[in-house]
Amino acid sequence: MALSRALRCCQRIFSWIPVIIISSVVLWSYYAYVFELCRGFCYFCFVFETQP
Repeated sequence: MALSRALRCCQRIFSWIPVIIISSVVLWSYYAYVFELCRGFCYFCFVFETQP
């Protein structure tokens, strides 16, 4: 009885691994797009606007 209870607990924990991986990929792509690409684009626009 205790073994099947432990196996269910492990199964429940391991079933969240794909969710965590997919969520981290989505969050990383959001970070890469919004913070890096948009920040770089704003810096690029600022540099060319301030030049005479």
